[in-house]
Amino acid sequence: MGGGGAVGGGSEADNQDRETGEVVGTLAGGASWDTYLTVDNTAPEILDATYSRNLVTGAAKLNITAQDDRYVAAILVANSRQTEYLARQGADQRELGAATEVEVDISEVTASDVVIMAVDYAGNVTAYQVSLGGGEEDGDVTEFIYANDTFDNSWLTFRPTYPGTALWPPPMWHM
Repeated sequence: MGGGGAVGGGSEADNQDRETGEVVGTLAGGASWDTYLTVDNTAPEILDATYSRNLVTGAAKLNITAQDDRYVAAILVANSRQTEYLARQGADQRELGAATEVEVDISEVTASDVVIMAVDYAGNVTAYQVSLGGGEEDGDVTEFIYANDTFDNSWLTFRPTYPGTALWPPPMWHM
C-alpha cells in the first residue's frame, strides 16, 4: 500500500485479517493502492524433444525441453486434428525464464501423427506437428504458432514461413 496511509484511518494491523494477511476496509483520504501485473504475449518454445518406446513393455515417453520468457505451464499432446488431448504433463518450473525438462508418458497414445504443445500460464501456445513413426516421414516436424482471439475465444493457427527455405514463399490463402 503506497502513500503511507492506513486502511480506514486506523493502524494497518487493525485492518489486516490475521489468517490471510488480506487488508480489509476502505482506503482513507490520501491513501493509494498499487497493483502490479505482467502482460505476457510471448509463447513458449520447445528447445529439444526426444521420443522413446520400449519395444518389450510398450512404455513410451516424450522428453521435452521447453522455455518461456516467464514460466512454462504444461506440455500437451493432441491428435493431429487437435480435437482431443491424448496426454498432458505439468511443468515444474521454479526459475523465471529458465529452460525446463518435462517427461510426458505417451504409452496409451496409438496415433503416429500428433501435435506437441508448449503452454504458458497466460495461455500462449506453440505447437509442433510430429510423426512418431510408421512411415517414410518419420521425425518430420512442422511448427505452428497459435494465438487466442479473446473476442470470441477461438484459436488462430499460423504456419511460419522462413525466407530462403522450402517454406518460402508463403502459401496463398484462399477464402
